[in-house]
Amino acid sequence: MLGEQHWATITVIAEQVNQELVDQFKSLNTVAADITPALMGKPAALQRALERRPVFQQLFNGGTFVTGPDGVALASLPLDVKRRGVSYMDRDFIIAALKDGKATVGRPVLGKKMAAPIFVIAVPIRDAKGLVIGALAGITDLSRPSFLDHVTQHRYGKTGGYLLNAPQYRLIVTGSDKSRIMQPFPAQGINPMLDRYIGGYEGYGVSVNSRGVEELSAVKSVPIAGWFMALTLPTEEAYAPINAMQQHMDKSFLGLILLAGVITWLLSSWDLRRKLTPIRVAAKLLASDSAAGRVPKPLPFEIPNEVGELIDGFNRSIGVLAQRELAIKAQEVFKQAILNSMVAEIAVLDHAGNIVMVNESWHRFAAQNCIEPATQAPSTNVGANYLAVCSALGDDKSGGAPDACHGILAVLNGTLPTFTLDYPCHSPLQQRWFTMVVTPLTLDGGSGAVVMHTNISDRKLAEANLLESSELNRAVTDNGQALIWIAGLDKGCYHFNKPWLSFTGRTLEQEIGNGWVEGVHPDDLQRCLDIYVTAFDRFERFSMAYRLRHHTGDYRWILDDGAPRFDSAGCFVGYVGHCLDITDMRKAEDEIRIAATAFESQLGMTITDAKKVILRVNQAFTEITGYTSDDALGQTPKLISSGRHDAAFY
Repeated sequence: MLGEQHWATITVIAEQVNQELVDQFKSLNTVAADITPALMGKPAALQRALERRPVFQQLFNGGTFVTGPDGVALASLPLDVKRRGVSYMDRDFIIAALKDGKATVGRPVLGKKMAAPIFVIAVPIRDAKGLVIGALAGITDLSRPSFLDHVTQHRYGKTGGYLLNAPQYRLIVTGSDKSRIMQPFPAQGINPMLDRYIGGYEGYGVSVNSRGVEELSAVKSVPIAGWFMALTLPTEEAYAPINAMQQHMDKSFLGLILLAGVITWLLSSWDLRRKLTPIRVAAKLLASDSAAGRVPKPLPFEIPNEVGELIDGFNRSIGVLAQRELAIKAQEVFKQAILNSMVAEIAVLDHAGNIVMVNESWHRFAAQNCIEPATQAPSTNVGANYLAVCSALGDDKSGGAPDACHGILAVLNGTLPTFTLDYPCHSPLQQRWFTMVVTPLTLDGGSGAVVMHTNISDRKLAEANLLESSELNRAVTDNGQALIWIAGLDKGCYHFNKPWLSFTGRTLEQEIGNGWVEGVHPDDLQRCLDIYVTAFDRFERFSMAYRLRHHTGDYRWILDDGAPRFDSAGCFVGYVGHCLDITDMRKAEDEIRIAATAFESQLGMTITDAKKVILRVNQAFTEITGYTSDDALGQTPKLISSGRHDAAFY
């Protein structure tokens, strides 16, 4: 019974550690997919790309870094741990990522720069053809708070605890006793139970550890890393209630045997029958309690003879049984407390899918289920069949109920080692998303499964908002007429919108960095660079006009307005430029200048509106007629009528 309790507890904790490691692998792969060969070639831009992912950095308390194909770090966070330029080609996780193209959890070691016990997860970075061009690594510092706190900051009972082990390296990764971090396993043969666990056995057993202490242990694998979680409790503490009960029972049975001999000898005595009267009464009371299903209570007899001693011994036995019942209840309360300390909703199913145990988070989840209030909601409490609940929900209620049924059945039947499903759980009042993880579990009388729900609504909402914001910004910049560029702290441009690329006919990879200067007219280039660098150093706005090569090969005039950018904390982060094609406007200005030059010729000229009112005259008009511009404006050409010609002349 104690072994099964240990197994259930360590299974839940191991699955939680495994899922958190799975989430870290997913995060690393997601970030690695966004790192392009062009970005790998610009360490400063790569460093800024890492800094723009604060949520990703929070997953690894020891920081993250990116290496090139030679294993040398190109970018790293935090900045105070100076990893850039350091070679990690001697580390197994970098070798696996660069040479084998495999994502892996490395051997726990002392960090090169941190001088602390760490382990590293590394994934390969690939180009568009799938070739490995680098590695992205996330570091967990075992000496500081991390996602393993629920292992390192809790004990089991008074003297027991948890251990996270790496059998492939024969090392303890961490545990409730932090002095055992990175402690090596004892040699093979010293602890047979440990040797069995290293060989792949999952279950529980009793053995004497390397310190000479007999302990009850249980082990569950953490498959994503090839590790296993262990729970240990000295048998002195584990069996204390049972040993005490056994001693009391031995004494009571010895007394009963002796008393039986005396009773046999005195059967013919009337006095014996009188003395045995309380026993008959006690037997009736016990029979009555048994028939009513009540727990036996101490018998209310105080007789100063052998029968009284027998009854007193029986009462003591009942007390021992009561203590045993309390001990079992305490174990149950302890197990339930562990389940209730977890945020995820957890239910334990038997082989038929019936719910046999849930935690408090599950109770709250069941009270706010995914079914509309007007319908009859199937029960998800202890005793209900969870497979029937999933079947009743259907596709139109929870969005993944049929998939959940198939996955749970596969785990219960042993055809799947584990099952994971992300599914929507919406109601008229709110929209929610959950992750379901189903793992097998050995129960009394057969197999079962642990179902664990985790609310991922905040993550889904953040992903949706980020996607919507990115798409909105892209739609605004890519569907206008303006040519837009964005530069970082190193003065290099890392973004150009679609109108810019359509104008130049070049790709983003060709323009990124300082590639755009190749399109500026040679006569304008130095002037533009001087204006750009000066404004950048002073955080000032600037405006400049220059000729930029069009995709047709012609040069067209561009008016470029640049403005500094600042983050939410007021720190300078670069520049954004807004450009317009002003070629046609400059041509119009040239034509106006030509017209103005012609207007000031030697011929006297007058310009009027449709009503013949004079709007403008040139200098030659004034010299010929003697009328100044002020004299002529607002008049009609009758102003210069001589009075000597008739209408037919005019």
